[in-house]
Amino acid sequence: MVSAAKGIQLVEDDVKTVIFRTEASIQDHFYKRFSLNIYGKYSNIASAKQLDSSLPK
Repeated sequence: MVSAAKGIQLVEDDVKTVIFRTEASIQDHFYKRFSLNIYGKYSNIASAKQLDSSLPK
């Protein structure tokens, strides 16, 4: 499986930011009770932002 997405992130008064995300997964069943799954994800999307610079870091 492979998936990808792109877009524009708007955070309050900041400038627009181009964002993207990609994911990939490979799975194989070797035996009836044994399988291997490899998964990876990469993203440049910000997960949080400090709202007030006077707050302690």
